[in-house]
Amino acid sequence: MIKIMFVCHGNICRSPMAEALFRHMIREEGLSDKVFIDSSATSYEEIGNPVHPGTRNKLKKYGISVDNMFASKLKRSDLDEFDYIFTMDQNNMNNIKREFGEIDQTNTEMLPADVQQFMFGKNDSTMLIVRFDAPSASDETMNAVSQIEKLLRKDCFFGGMSVILQDTKALVNQEMPLYILIAVGASLLVLFLSLESTITPLLFMLGLLFPIAYNFGTNIFLGQISYITEALATVLQLGVTMDFSIFLLHRYQEEKELRSNNEEAMVSAICKTMTSISASSLTTIAGFLALCAMRLTLGRDIGIVMAKGVALGVICTVVILPALILTFDKWVEKYKHRTVIPQLKKLSYFVSNHAVPIVVVFILIIIPFAIAQNKTTVYYTLFDSLPQDLTGIVGTNKLGEDFGMTTSHFILVHDDLTATQVSDLCDDLKDVDGITQVMSLDSITGPGFDTSLIPDGVMEILQSGGYKLILANSSYKTGTDAINNQLTEMNDLIKAADPEGVITGEGAMTKDLIELQIFFHG
Repeated sequence: MIKIMFVCHGNICRSPMAEALFRHMIREEGLSDKVFIDSSATSYEEIGNPVHPGTRNKLKKYGISVDNMFASKLKRSDLDEFDYIFTMDQNNMNNIKREFGEIDQTNTEMLPADVQQFMFGKNDSTMLIVRFDAPSASDETMNAVSQIEKLLRKDCFFGGMSVILQDTKALVNQEMPLYILIAVGASLLVLFLSLESTITPLLFMLGLLFPIAYNFGTNIFLGQISYITEALATVLQLGVTMDFSIFLLHRYQEEKELRSNNEEAMVSAICKTMTSISASSLTTIAGFLALCAMRLTLGRDIGIVMAKGVALGVICTVVILPALILTFDKWVEKYKHRTVIPQLKKLSYFVSNHAVPIVVVFILIIIPFAIAQNKTTVYYTLFDSLPQDLTGIVGTNKLGEDFGMTTSHFILVHDDLTATQVSDLCDDLKDVDGITQVMSLDSITGPGFDTSLIPDGVMEILQSGGYKLILANSSYKTGTDAINNQLTEMNDLIKAADPEGVITGEGAMTKDLIELQIFFHG
């Protein structure tokens, strides 16, 4: 009989899950009389305790019970008794060595060199790859990422685009109320200082609540919008449309001095305000709609949402705000204070008397500013705009440190390419400057290998849908000239092997973004 032992730190999570799953598989294959399965811990912390509820509930979904399993300690005699002992990570192996001394073991050297390099890194790091069914930015994937983060121990790291997107979403949701509050507070402060009435700023904010709510509600007709658009729209709409309210108020105050009652004054104010803000609002709307010409769909998102916001702002300025001002007009007149905005009379006279010199000076000033703008570095990576202590950033940086995975490329070629052709392509890719690792199913197994021996889950990752996957890791950072040149060279090699082959990943997508930006800016 073959005896197999699974070992982890406490014997309540990983090793009992491996034991239960493997025993279930052995039973289904009718090999229970030939294979004995057990699990144990390297520590005494959980001895006698049942399997962790999270592990228990996960296995229960697949009809696998762990009711009679309790944590036990690995013994010295187990090392001699069991034919195979599998530790869940390198730390478990180190703990066994510390307690029992050096032991005979079959280590990672039994694996192909490419797999060793890919899966086992510096500092005793071991990589676990998680593949999600849904796209990275979907709610399903983000919820899964959130659940995985809760399961991680202190010495575990979680990186990749899906994790960073989840972190970004959480950060935006956490901070959006704060910067909206700051924007509202700052706007109210400016309005209180510049307007005579203490009530008017509050009416302005109440009046803007309607178009902002209508704008967000009508986004349902777009199907979906970017989280960046959602984060920016409120503050942008507040800043862009506030002027309309100020125009209406000033015109109303002027008309009140000329009309016999407030209603007539407001009628005239609405008509004259609409004339004043029509050109301003239409040019603003046209500017936002121009963003829809961008191939980058974020431009379409922001363009349509903000164009709607401006249009709704105009409508509410001449419909809702006048009603609010008339309703609370007595309070507006009752609660007044002195304004503190300077009149700038001296500046006005100076500008009027020196028009030509001012134009000349400002034209000359443009030159150094244009030079400075061209020397300003533009970054395209999401990493650079996020706090560096986020889970996804820390995990991704750790991948770079321990595995040389500063940037990962994913290459798809048709599965009608022979194993030799794919292996040759992998060899060519390894010679590209900055590439640290290249791995594919064919480069590991070689020609003639029976792929039916490989588990279906592994095959679905490495070869499915008519394509073969090649993984390539780069030491270059995304968004740099070095990686863009590297991608160009890699793409030439891929197209030579398979004209329809493609390369994707964060590096390739960022390169596309840079090329789009260059195209639109000439």
